[in-house]
Amino acid sequence: MKINFRGLLYSSLLISSLIFNCKETYANEKRSITGINLGVYEKGPYLGIYSDINKRNQVEVGINYLDVPIGSYDANFSEKIKGRLSFAGLRLLYRRFYKPKIDNGIYTEAGLELSRISAYSTIKLSELTYKSGNLSVRCPTCSSMDLSIRPSTFELIPSLSIGWKQKITPRISLNSSIGIQYKKIKNANWTYNTNQFMPLFVKNEVDQAIIKVNKDLEDLPTIFPTLMFSISYRFN
Repeated sequence: MKINFRGLLYSSLLISSLIFNCKETYANEKRSITGINLGVYEKGPYLGIYSDINKRNQVEVGINYLDVPIGSYDANFSEKIKGRLSFAGLRLLYRRFYKPKIDNGIYTEAGLELSRISAYSTIKLSELTYKSGNLSVRCPTCSSMDLSIRPSTFELIPSLSIGWKQKITPRISLNSSIGIQYKKIKNANWTYNTNQFMPLFVKNEVDQAIIKVNKDLEDLPTIFPTLMFSISYRFN
């Protein structure tokens, strides 16, 4: 899977410049970037840049990317299939502290993430065994097949969290947050990697496997937990 990571970075910098350089309605001074935030959350490594609005409020824009194996999955083939999971996204966060001390203490956070989440696997059909009547047969002439859950566009994922920021030095702080996010998982589909004929007994098992995968996806919830740990560095 090809992710335009450079495009995500440019987009985040553009959005952050629009946010962080805007003027408050009650002031005439330009807003500047306050610091950076480096950490990890459920969708992988994260890099953000943030700005203080006032003594209680912050805004942040960040990017994340991760592509990792997720082990084997039973899709009703003769063998389990191995898959990979990929995350790429751009996050906009609004953070409000309970006490007028923005570099320490408890806070709530609302997020909106422009994200692409994909799960995919390449299945070597020639290495599997199939049922044809009462017989178990192979298809040595079969090519490989891509099984994927790949949205064609990025989707918006809203989230709400509560967190704690602990000041370590005048410039460095540790952050942790936990919350919930809304995400509806798309259905899976498959693509045969050749124009070569696929035998009917192979196609039948592939179709049954897709039905099982999509049934499992439909049983997934739409509310998922979100968790982040990070280190922030303040420029001034």
